[in-house]
Amino acid sequence: MKHHEITVETPGGDIHLETGRIARQADGAVVLRFRQTVILATAVAAPEPRPGVGFFPLTVEYREKLSAAGRIPGSYFRREGRITDAEVLVSRLVDRTIRPLFPKGFACETQVLLTVLSADEEVEPSGLAIVAAAAALEVSDIPFGAPAAGVRIARHAGQWSVFPSRRQRLGAEVDLVVSASEQGLIMVEGEARQASEERVMAALTRGAEVCRSLAGGIGELGRRVGRARRPWSPPPIDETLAAEVAAAAAEPISRAFGSGSKAERRARLDQARREVAAG
Repeated sequence: MKHHEITVETPGGDIHLETGRIARQADGAVVLRFRQTVILATAVAAPEPRPGVGFFPLTVEYREKLSAAGRIPGSYFRREGRITDAEVLVSRLVDRTIRPLFPKGFACETQVLLTVLSADEEVEPSGLAIVAAAAALEVSDIPFGAPAAGVRIARHAGQWSVFPSRRQRLGAEVDLVVSASEQGLIMVEGEARQASEERVMAALTRGAEVCRSLAGGIGELGRRVGRARRPWSPPPIDETLAAEVAAAAAEPISRAFGSGSKAERRARLDQARREVAAG
């Protein structure tokens, strides 16, 4: 694979993406640079679907190595510890962004690994991790939808900040992570301190604009790499059986969701499944 790179300008600073030098055995690999933060994103998918799987087996793991901050693990074995809660939360942000963009029925086991190689203490990398993951998938041959991106946006001291610093986030009245493609919003998560609806909508609008710009840059990087998507076909569906199951399950499931308590609703859903399976 040849080396390709691109730089995308954002209100928070330039984001540099490159591929073709590191982790070339992965299906897709991208190194993202933003200020002093460097993130390596790799994406790998199995060539064949796992038999008997009724869901999409996607694994996303985000890790911040101590070496990224110039530190050595202090344990006896000098090894990294288990994944932290903060890393799990970033992994979920990435998962919720990219999972809906895979084609329906795709069941090949897929792993997206994000490793922080260099950390800037003033940079919050959660939004950058989404950008890196989407770019790694875009340059790969894994079936994937339209290019997407993510951004963290905060309002601090009356000003909007894209990819805000940790200090700016501490006193922010609105702090959101927004992910979007060129077609529209995908995922929103965050918090606010008594923010008006207009202010939250302004954050979503600004975040979506930046995401569209980043998605355009990621799409351009994918076109420069020029890899074709691998062929695949969704599993066959028995339309007659699906229609019979839907007809038999519609009424009991509707009654179950009308139940008052969560425990009662769960019990009724289990009963509906057993009744439909018994036929």
